[in-house]
Amino acid sequence: MTTFLSTAVTRGAIFKRLFVSEKTGSITVSNGRTLLFFALCLFCSNGLAVESPAPSGQEVPKAWIMPTPWVGNGQSLRDMINRGDEWKETRKHIAGVGYWPYLLNQFHSDDEIREFFAKLREWDLGFGFEVVVVKGPGWIHLEDPKSTLDAKSAFAMFQKFAPRFQALGMNRVDWISMESSFIAARTGIPIDQIPDARPIELFGTVKNDPDAARQIAYGVEETVSYMAMMRKAYPGTKLGLIEPHPALSLDELKTAVLGIQKGCAELGIKGLEFFRLDLDWARLERENRPWGDVKKIEDMFEENGIPFSVIFWASDWPYKKEAGTDTPATWREGVLHCAKKYREAGGTPAEIVIADWNWTTAPSVPDSDPDTFTGSSLEYFKAFPPASWRERP
Repeated sequence: MTTFLSTAVTRGAIFKRLFVSEKTGSITVSNGRTLLFFALCLFCSNGLAVESPAPSGQEVPKAWIMPTPWVGNGQSLRDMINRGDEWKETRKHIAGVGYWPYLLNQFHSDDEIREFFAKLREWDLGFGFEVVVVKGPGWIHLEDPKSTLDAKSAFAMFQKFAPRFQALGMNRVDWISMESSFIAARTGIPIDQIPDARPIELFGTVKNDPDAARQIAYGVEETVSYMAMMRKAYPGTKLGLIEPHPALSLDELKTAVLGIQKGCAELGIKGLEFFRLDLDWARLERENRPWGDVKKIEDMFEENGIPFSVIFWASDWPYKKEAGTDTPATWREGVLHCAKKYREAGGTPAEIVIADWNWTTAPSVPDSDPDTFTGSSLEYFKAFPPASWRERP
């Protein structure tokens, strides 16, 4: 089994390219020398795990970008691969690029994927996957549209893609984020289709909502099951969770995440290594909810030792698109607005993700144009450099 290496080992200034020999337990550096590193690794039955250092509240947040996969069946990523000279400035600010495995598999040829991973190595950029664990009826990748997706079938789906990616040059995955398992359980699956699950500790308003308690308990059981399979197969890759707000409340998020951590501890596996908030700030403002609620969510995760990250995106874009009031600047303006309001609320993220899951038609390059995806990302980094989130009192 090929082992995915963590950022702590593969992104050092000394080791630009590392290849692991599972026979010798050594790292082969690109110049041909071999360094023993038994002290850095722990051996598992099916691979070699490399531990990441413990996160520190004083570390500069790492930044990742995820271009829209939809328009032109992956055209944004395709342009970023083929026109790398046109977004050099943006690359100076990021740790890597994230994408969706089932869409990378569906939209991109072998040659494109091979070139993608080769470019990531050339640019010394990391890579992450956003995956699904739980989905309700009607999800586009279900063979039976009336069925639901659970942990076992989701892991099997990922395992179908992984060998292709590995054969085409994927020698590392820094993180795998599990996307919206709990909002799927809460709103995407009819309550009468939610299987019974082990009871979990409930917090706040969830104590008085039997349906929410049942749905979240199911989400916890499936997420822990998925994590157990991933930990065994890919022990060196960080695992985290993405969930939305305000679609899920602080009490729902706390119930879900602490349930996951307890379930993982009972299995003797590492729990969540990060939480990533998918913030619909346009709905937050439309419903006159305070931005301080976002800071309360951040504080809850930090208090429980889970690094907190925020997805910066133009959540007002879909509303403006529907109303016909969107402009080429809408995406950039929305991303910057989100960052401004979150900073004013006292936000101090451990990680930054600029991700476009919309059908935005703006091109991804060049970054000299502030209205492209990489250009708007560059404008964000100019206004909110990653280090600036730690420089404030």
